[in-house]
Amino acid sequence: MFENKKLMWLYGLTSAHVGSGDNLSYIDLPIQREKHTKYPKIEASSLKGSIRQAMERKDEEVDGQYSVTNKLLGSLKDGEVASAISLSDARILFFPVKSAKGVFAWITSPMAMQRFQQDCRLVGFSELADKLNDFNFKGVRRCTESVLLVNSTQIMLEEFDFQPEVCAKFEEWLGIIAKKFPGEAPLLKEDEFKKRVVMISDNDFSHFVTQSTELSTRIKVNSVTGIVEKGALFTEEYLPPESILYSLLFLTKERVQKGGLTSEEVETKMNELLVDKLLQIGGDRTHGKGIFSISWEGAK
Repeated sequence: MFENKKLMWLYGLTSAHVGSGDNLSYIDLPIQREKHTKYPKIEASSLKGSIRQAMERKDEEVDGQYSVTNKLLGSLKDGEVASAISLSDARILFFPVKSAKGVFAWITSPMAMQRFQQDCRLVGFSELADKLNDFNFKGVRRCTESVLLVNSTQIMLEEFDFQPEVCAKFEEWLGIIAKKFPGEAPLLKEDEFKKRVVMISDNDFSHFVTQSTELSTRIKVNSVTGIVEKGALFTEEYLPPESILYSLLFLTKERVQKGGLTSEEVETKMNELLVDKLLQIGGDRTHGKGIFSISWEGAK
């Protein structure tokens, strides 16, 4: 069914508000979350829309249509061509939280890692998946060197303390992942990245990803009177910078051919049109929000 599969990484360079439109809590404008886990996510429709917008900026417009973009992502006119690319929702794998030492830590959990292992198998990345086959997912784990240690055994994330064990297999797995990250961010270099990562329990991870996002209370000021307009106070939620997510990307052979392209041309055009390797996803564009560094690699 799929001729080619890719794993796409997203690394948050700024805070991001990819909104859900659901305000059942005290937060007026919450971010998108999975219904059953409450983990932050970026829905495939939001991600695909951002990719389309980035591609259109570098594409040629012919008769009101973006020729290459429409062949890849589907025509906007009368549904002439369906998208050759299928995307999954972007899932969180490493979430940044405040640390008593080392400024901040990246946390992950057994469930987040096992879901990633499953997704790697789905797109054909057996190397990443196989490294977790014999991994013991019980306990709190860290790498040999850590900038998070308050003393020889303890770390403090926000107001909680943990005593992680050194785990060579966890460290090896992180080293493989770090080599695949996007961009040139110094913190994503293998040695620096591994020093900040800790695996905590699923329950603790759930607490942090629901309670440790950024909240901003905003107002609207009347441009004439210079005072706050009545009823214009609202709270907006953001996914913090340094969040690391991933998405799965699939190329459908039949749709590629109907769009008048080969799979090789699809890959070439994607790289050409997304040469900046940056995406702006979600709202508050004029506030500099939602900028992600991206990269992908493919497996047949």
